[in-house]
Amino acid sequence: MLRALSLLALVLALAVGLWLFTRKASDDVQLVRTWETEPQSAAPPASLEWWEAQRFYSRLAALVLEPQPAPQELKVIAQKAAGWAAGSRPGSPEYRVAVALRAACVALAQAGPEPNHPQRQKARSELAIVRSVLAGESPGSVTHGIQDQLKNVQVERSEQMQKALEEN
Repeated sequence: MLRALSLLALVLALAVGLWLFTRKASDDVQLVRTWETEPQSAAPPASLEWWEAQRFYSRLAALVLEPQPAPQELKVIAQKAAGWAAGSRPGSPEYRVAVALRAACVALAQAGPEPNHPQRQKARSELAIVRSVLAGESPGSVTHGIQDQLKNVQVERSEQMQKALEEN
C-alpha cells in the first residue's frame, strides 16, 4: 500500500512538473513571437541599389588593407546600408547584403592598424558574405535571416555606443 501511494505521489509530482514546464515554454514562445528584433533605426528606408552595393563592397575591400580607414567614409557607407536594411525584408538577399556591409563598416571602425586584427578579420568575413550574395549565391536559410536580424541589432547597438563615446 505504501509503495502504491509513493508511486502515485511520484506520478502526480511528475505531472505537475510537466504541466509547469509546458506552461513556461508556451509563455516563452509567446514572448519570442512578440519580441521586436529590428532596431528602430534613424535611417530612412531605401531600396538597395545593386551597383552601389558593388561599389561599396569594392571600396570596403580596399579599406580593409589600409591601417587607418577614413571614419567619415565608413559612416557614410554604414548609414546608406542601414537605410537599405530598413527598406528590405529580413531574409532577402538585399537585407543580407545591407547588414553585412553595415557590419563590415563597424568592424573596420573598431579595427586596429594591424593587418590581422580581429575586427579586420571580422570585416573580411562580412565582405565575404557580400561577395557571395553579389555573385548570385542564395542568401541562405531562415536561420541566416534570423542571424542577420540579430547582427543588425548588434551593429545598431555598436553604432550607438560609438556615437556616445565620440560625444563624450
